[in-house]
This record gives sequence, structure tokens and C-alpha cells, in this order.
Amino acid sequence: MVENKEISALLHLIDDPDEEVYITVSERIISLGKAIIPNLESLWENTSNEEIQERIELIIHRVHFRDLTDEFENWKNGSAGLLEGALLVAKYHYPDMQHGIILQEIEKNKKKYLA
Repeated sequence: MVENKEISALLHLIDDPDEEVYITVSERIISLGKAIIPNLESLWENTSNEEIQERIELIIHRVHFRDLTDEFENWKNGSAGLLEGALLVAKYHYPDMQHGIILQEIEKNKKKYLA
């Protein structure tokens, strides 16, 4: 988990009733990328207010989506194949999916069935 004064302040402002403040705070949190997700998950676990939990879930989803969008851009501009693209599509529903593990299983099956 990343800890500093800015992150702490942003996390405390997630529950601000002013929609403009919430939008500004959430955009800043999203810009911090995947490293902020453990902080958000911890806050979610320690919050009993369902409305705040929904806000946190939405922010986590938007962080994952932004990260995935960046990965698709890299895939599009790189030389990765169709399999990598398919794994990115699957990652939308399974954001914690590990590409390496999937690729290892595919290689094992290729050796097993093509040998």
C-alpha cells in the first residue's frame, strides 16, 4: 500500500457530499493508477456506509478500466499477437488475472497434446 499525506487526504474526501469535490478527488485517485487499489480496498473494508463503498467500488473499476485501456493501446501499437489481445479482453472481467500463468498453462497443453 502506498501511503502519503496526499493519498490520505484524497481517501478522506471520497465521502464528501459535494459532487464536484468527489469528481475532482476520484479523478486524482484514478490518475495514481493500480498502486492505489490496496488503499481503496482497505478503506472499503473499514467503511460501513454502503454509499461510500459504492463510490470506492466505482473508483476501483475505473482504475482497472484505465489500466486496461492503456494495455490495449500498447498491444495495438506493439507486436503482440492475437492471444495477448484475447487475454486483455478476458482481463476486463477478471482484472486480477495473471497473463503469465495463463500462458504457461497454454504452453503445457501445447506440449502435452502436440507432442
